[in-house]
Amino acid sequence: MLSAFSASYGMLMISRIGVACTHSVFWSIASPAAVSVVSEKFRSLALSMVVTGTSIAMILGLPLGRIIGLHMGWNMAFFRVGIIAFITTAYLIFVFPKVPGGESFSIKQMPEIFKNKTLMGIFLVTFLFATSYYTGYSYIEPFLQKVAGLSDNWVTTTLTIFGAAGLLGSFLFSHYYDKNKYLFVKLVMISVAAALLLLYPISKAHMAVVLLCAFWGMAVMAFNVTFQSEIITYAPAAASSVAMAIYSGIYNLGIGSGTWIGGSICTHLSISYIGIAGGMIAVVAALLCIFVVIKYMKEFDRAA
Repeated sequence: MLSAFSASYGMLMISRIGVACTHSVFWSIASPAAVSVVSEKFRSLALSMVVTGTSIAMILGLPLGRIIGLHMGWNMAFFRVGIIAFITTAYLIFVFPKVPGGESFSIKQMPEIFKNKTLMGIFLVTFLFATSYYTGYSYIEPFLQKVAGLSDNWVTTTLTIFGAAGLLGSFLFSHYYDKNKYLFVKLVMISVAAALLLLYPISKAHMAVVLLCAFWGMAVMAFNVTFQSEIITYAPAAASSVAMAIYSGIYNLGIGSGTWIGGSICTHLSISYIGIAGGMIAVVAALLCIFVVIKYMKEFDRAA
């Protein structure tokens, strides 16, 4: 609600920082809670269902927010989000069944997380991924308008397809991740890098750029659900919520750095190059993941 009534850039910035903080708290609780109430056999499905909610929200939220913003102003878009948030909070407090708490975690156990090579590698890859993703995605709307030449209606449609494709990414995770998780992780990382690098070269082919955005949305959602699963797998049982909170905080840090990099490119070079810049960062993330992090994952799995 503070965002809706912001009268200055500073107030808006403070409100968005507050949203980022609550975002971290939410994901530190939601994913571990989902997998804690099901058997190990259904952990991947439970996690994919949680992330599917994000996809559905993007399908509805992005176009609706854009339509409201265009016709009623950005303040009203935030105002309506605030109302939905209040309703959701009331539902969680008064209706949603209580989930039993997990094992207690002490601040003295924090070094256990930071000494975990697999977790630290996942955190670094997450930061690079979020940076690469938001270098392009933060400015995707003006890119589609100015570079790809799409109309307002097609921009809205493309963003809707982007969100809808996330459902496919979640589906692929739930059906194929457990069969060969190392190969799945490699393909996800390569797919994100490829989508960003191809954004500018095919931007003049309207249908191709729409399909690429669908592929990109699928890969992004597959990354999110995959790496949340990895955090829960490789973090100590009592520290899964803390590890997820760190993951979410690092992801938000990547959002900020990616937005800054994309903005700098738009200011000093051209908006045309946001995909190339993001793709180069994604290539670094993919190489780090494939040749270092997966090695740590295999070592951990063998020891377990």
